[in-house]
This record gives sequence, structure tokens and C-alpha cells, in this order.
Amino acid sequence: DGGVTIGLIILVTHAHGADNNQRIRALFSSAFAITAVIGVCGLLPLAGLVTFVDWGALLKLTDPALQSEAASVAAIIILSMAVGYPACVVRQGRLGLQQGAEANTWDLAATLITFAGQLAVVYSGLGLVALATVTAATPVLLNTISSALFLLTNGREFRPQLSLASW
Repeated sequence: DGGVTIGLIILVTHAHGADNNQRIRALFSSAFAITAVIGVCGLLPLAGLVTFVDWGALLKLTDPALQSEAASVAAIIILSMAVGYPACVVRQGRLGLQQGAEANTWDLAATLITFAGQLAVVYSGLGLVALATVTAATPVLLNTISSALFLLTNGREFRPQLSLASW
């Protein structure tokens, strides 16, 4: 995301130290807007272009089954990144709010659920596309859930508002 969410940590820390919740809300709003633009304008077009790449040749894949799944896997990874950038904003903001334990608890949950999902996919023989989906999308989904819960409960005062976004 070009360092947007990493930069958010220090800026939120400064605003939190100054007890400036309106500044934190503006920072969340700006970070959401920028990461959404990066995801929609930068990554989504790439997901559409994956079908034009010869993944078999690029990755030196000899198995025809893998060659046919490679484009789907690449699209899943790119789409997960596109959604993952804005989904990561609240997590990084919470680090700036000195709520690292809460953010890390959600990360642990994502890791455990991802691992369980990977085991289920492998033992069920669902294939590479399912494995890539579980691996790439589960952390994004948990980040999204964590963000929504935070912004709907004890982080209500930090809810992003487009009019507060600064480019």
C-alpha cells in the first residue's frame, strides 16, 4: 500500500498522545480512502489481466492441471490484496492507539483459522484454487471482521468519513 498503513501507526500515535480523536478519525478516513483507491485502481485491473499471462511458461509449470489453475490462483491473490489493503487500516491504527494486544489476538485467530482451513482443503483434496483462497482470503476476512467490530463498538469515534479524507 505504499507505506500508507505503516505511516498511519506513527501519525495515530501522535494524535492519540495529544488526545485528538478528530485527527485520528481524519487519519483513518484518509488511509481508508487511499488504500481503497490503490486496491480498486491499482490491483483490480491486474486481476483482469491474469488471463492474458502464460502462467505455465512463467512459472515453468509442466502439469496441465496446475497450468489451468495458475491464473485463478493469481487472481485470488491479487483480489485478496486489493481488499486487504483497506482491511488492514484499522489494524494498523489500533497499533497507534496502543491496542497491539487486541490487534495481535485477531492476527492469531486468522493464523489458526487459516491453518485449519488449509488442513481441511488438503485432506479433502479440494485443490490448489481452494488452498489459495483459504490462504489469501482468510486473513483479509478476519481483518475485515475485526475492523467492523472495532468501528461499531469502542472505536465508533474513529469511523471513517469520506469528507474527512485528505489526499
